[in-house]
Amino acid sequence: MADDLQYLPIADAIKARLKNVDKYFKKTSQSDVYFICLVLDANYKLTYIEGWWDYGDVADGRARLEAFDEYYTPPSRTPTTNEQSAPPTRAASVRKHYGDNWMREAIRTRKTSDHLTHNPRQELNMYLSSPLEETDDIVAWWG
Repeated sequence: MADDLQYLPIADAIKARLKNVDKYFKKTSQSDVYFICLVLDANYKLTYIEGWWDYGDVADGRARLEAFDEYYTPPSRTPTTNEQSAPPTRAASVRKHYGDNWMREAIRTRKTSDHLTHNPRQELNMYLSSPLEETDDIVAWWG
């Protein structure tokens, strides 16, 4: 735009403003939060970043995801106060059949095992390698 003849009288001002915009854009792109927000948006994931950023900036951003390992804690499945005090539903009391206790114990054992072997980095990699999903409300998408 600054090289277009019709803008020649203000070309220096345009170049100065573009330099200023670039300065602040670089500050934004160097932020952990900016990179992580883009990656956690199911509309973009790494597609925009890998398509438009320099290879070095992409590598730096991926390194920023290491913070994910420090802060991520898998959701615990301890019952909330409401769940503990809630009376059992009719459906729960009706389902007393032969083998229920044995099956429930097998499920509890599996859940405990899954919790102990859960790898948040693997979960993140699976998310990043899955197809993009179009959504208007990313907060609702994450649930």
